[in-house]
Amino acid sequence: MTQHAIKPVDHSVLSAWLQGRTFADLKSQYDREGYLVFEKVMDAAEIERVRDALQPYLNKPGRNNFEGYKSHRVYSLLAKSPEVFSDMVSHPLALAFAEADLGDSCLLTSLLAINLQPGETVQPWHHDDFDIFVPRPRPAYGLSSFWAIDETTAENGATEIIPGSHLWGAEDQPGGLLSNFETVSQDVTV
Repeated sequence: MTQHAIKPVDHSVLSAWLQGRTFADLKSQYDREGYLVFEKVMDAAEIERVRDALQPYLNKPGRNNFEGYKSHRVYSLLAKSPEVFSDMVSHPLALAFAEADLGDSCLLTSLLAINLQPGETVQPWHHDDFDIFVPRPRPAYGLSSFWAIDETTAENGATEIIPGSHLWGAEDQPGGLLSNFETVSQDVTV
């Protein structure tokens, strides 16, 4: 198995995306709310590289109702196009938050693309770490970076985020949904 070492992030390179704020301030907001949105992280050429790399794989239907029978999911992206997707994995912005939450030796467990189609079944609210059997509330065991390659809207299945839900215990009920969470292409949500 090939292992690739990624150097810890030099926070001085992050200023282009921090919107005039400090990393510590944004990390505090992330810890409180459970997510952040950064705009225009990739330029148009980078977006096209990603689209081109994904295109050959976006034709297989989904395998179950939760993932969506109409949606296309492409797994193991690093194996399919390392020259494109390694840039996303090692992007200093996403990596800085992963390292801050999980440590410098955090492990990439998956890299996939999801292309939702019209009429797809809506997933119920869920945490993306349902395979961790440590009771909530608890520290993070993982982190997801959602890269919007196309605009995400309510019509095409935008991810719904419940601010602060990462802090809930098992007895807490859903509420406070941030409705119509939308991003434009080039944005990244951590």
